[in-house]
Amino acid sequence: DRPFYFRSSAKPFQAAVSQACGAGLGREQIALACASHDGEPVHVALVEAITGPEAVSAADLSNDSLFLLTNLSAPHFRFIQVPLESPGRDQWRELLPEGEDVLEAVCLVGRTLVAQRLREVSSRLFLHELDGTLRQEIPLPTLGSVSGLSAEKDGAEVFFGFSSYTFPPAVYRIPLPGPPSPQAPLEHVPEAVPEDVSSATL
Repeated sequence: DRPFYFRSSAKPFQAAVSQACGAGLGREQIALACASHDGEPVHVALVEAITGPEAVSAADLSNDSLFLLTNLSAPHFRFIQVPLESPGRDQWRELLPEGEDVLEAVCLVGRTLVAQRLREVSSRLFLHELDGTLRQEIPLPTLGSVSGLSAEKDGAEVFFGFSSYTFPPAVYRIPLPGPPSPQAPLEHVPEAVPEDVSSATL
């Protein structure tokens, strides 16, 4: 009998251990960690996001760009676009800069960015154009917490859970796109509960 040793087939197990130890990799990063690659620009950008300077980053791919929600040089997080053909840092484009509020999550829905921010333990939601220009803030039912912000990239709606000490847990839907309006384009989803809303990173 001759011994056989793991090589590339061990990668999924290594990735699982890394994730269990708190690596916090996104879906695309997990896929890269579990497989071999040939150094395409998209692979290089993902690897740099994982192994670059100490930072927490969530990555998402869309068309010809990698989108990163990161606290790299931004303790309150920022949202940047990395072109896959030229992923060097001098080509990174900051779409949502760091602000006083903590940027907790961003959903890319068509040509709309839905940003979830935290101000003094209370959530806020904003709609931005794809270039980062603010479209409007979404008025929430009251002061409280948003959870499970999720959407399809090519969809026309975003869902999220909402709760507070004085408001029962509920799920809401925001139809997109829509013109800026002082009225909240918010629709309650009565048949859903917050646990039904899967969380999303980008």
